Amino acid sequence: MPTQPGARRNSFSTHRVAFAVERTALYLLLAFGAILAIFPFYWMISSSLKQSYEILKQPPTFYPHTWTIKHYTDVLASVGIVRAFSNSLIVATSRVLLCLIIATMTGYSLAKLRFPGRNALFIIVLGLMMVPSQLTLIPLFLLTEQYGLIDTYLALILPGAVNSFSIFLMRQAFMGVPQDYIDAGIMDGAGHGLILRKIAFPMVVPMALTLALVNAFWSWNDFLWPFIVIVHDEMSTLPVALARWSRMLMGAGSTTRAGPVMAAATLTALPIMIVFLLFQRQFVEALTMTGLKG
Repeated sequence: MPTQPGARRNSFSTHRVAFAVERTALYLLLAFGAILAIFPFYWMISSSLKQSYEILKQPPTFYPHTWTIKHYTDVLASVGIVRAFSNSLIVATSRVLLCLIIATMTGYSLAKLRFPGRNALFIIVLGLMMVPSQLTLIPLFLLTEQYGLIDTYLALILPGAVNSFSIFLMRQAFMGVPQDYIDAGIMDGAGHGLILRKIAFPMVVPMALTLALVNAFWSWNDFLWPFIVIVHDEMSTLPVALARWSRMLMGAGSTTRAGPVMAAATLTALPIMIVFLLFQRQFVEALTMTGLKG
């Protein structure tokens, strides 16, 4: 017996209602997750703009009733944040550039060159991705001390210049470059160095940009290793300077200095947040468009 038009309309309406309910529930869940993720940053920035008494007020206020930038001026005057910012910028830039160079050459070699032991080397790279970085801290510190690099820029830069994740990411990106292009360059007499610069690398620039952003985030936010190898405050990066300054302010049990601590934390997080907001589209596109070919 054929379905009546009224029954079809009722079924269609039921599906539309179910679809609308499902989408609404999904949007509410995503909005709730976004609020949970954003709220700590909002609270940090909001607290940095409040008067000291208002930060400790009960019940708490969710926005500054009296705005002030005094905490920021206190930080800029006393924490040496300009020197710490310069240190973080030098370290992050150097680590990103070195990591890009090393990961690009290694990734290209593992993807396009044919040599004995290539697959074994790639397996080693994958295995190193599973090793927690904390396990290498002591050997790395002993090597750094043995070569007299404690409290230097080299101690901050070199250990982060090579990481297996970056090599893996660039290798997967180069696997997506058609082999015909490489063969055509070889037939024209070009070496692999020229092929890498002129043919292969321009095709993986989005992934290289993503790699640079990821390593910049890691370097800028790195705390444990700089805290171990840096002795004098003049060599401190921003996270280490913030931690030492916060401990100095709050160590005596004082809670009236929470404002400057929040201001210092905001100044530390702000540059990397701006960079991510500027390049978020390229970051997402590179991760979604690059195939993990093996």
